[in-house]
Amino acid sequence: MFGQVKRLLPLAVKRPVRRVIDSAQAALRMWDLQKCVRELRRRPNAAAVDGRLLLRTRRAWGNEAWSPDIAFITAIAERAASRGGDFLDCGSGLSTIVAAALTQRHGGRVWSLEQDKSWHEYMTRVVKRLGIDNVVLWCAPVRAYDDGFVWFDLEGRQLPAEFTAVFCDGPAIDPKRWPEPHRSNWRLGLVPVLRERGIGFREIVLDDAEDPRCERLNRHWRAAGIETRIVPTDTGQHMVAQPR
Repeated sequence: MFGQVKRLLPLAVKRPVRRVIDSAQAALRMWDLQKCVRELRRRPNAAAVDGRLLLRTRRAWGNEAWSPDIAFITAIAERAASRGGDFLDCGSGLSTIVAAALTQRHGGRVWSLEQDKSWHEYMTRVVKRLGIDNVVLWCAPVRAYDDGFVWFDLEGRQLPAEFTAVFCDGPAIDPKRWPEPHRSNWRLGLVPVLRERGIGFREIVLDDAEDPRCERLNRHWRAAGIETRIVPTDTGQHMVAQPR
């Protein structure tokens, strides 16, 4: 309906009307997202979280071009809905909301790292509006480490001694800012940075396993004593990793 209205308007009035329409669409998505979060909170376990609800939540979120695929969100939901404890979310967004809503029932907490200041501010407003109070949302810019990779800067941050699971869909590595080998080392830094700080984890679920850089990450993590397996799905691949 909104699209038809925009097409029929004269060019001179399209821009201000587009802003009004976009604002109305955003309000409708937020209203639906609030309903989805309430529904997720009521789900008692992983078996009660159906794919239709997750798809609806993803659509309500609206940032589909940058959001994880539904298989990765489902993998997050399965773990958050069935386990308590602390969860680490590398890259904030839909994953943060789904994990927090589902783990709240078990007394769980989500620690979310966001590299972009503007997006962190936006996420802070969204989390507050959704009434989510079991998220620690940090603005953590990325930096280069001595081992040739780029990862979130955790200097001065106090994290839990262990994470039930780590959900990894970031950070984004800008090749213009970070030359090789930083780009090729991709998300490799997750394991060494946590281990350097004495932080344990039971499992990692990493998105975008079809990325060619995942093979390099795989080799390094296996050499560090991490068992990995690729999970193929209709919407993409993700990787599940666990310490031996």
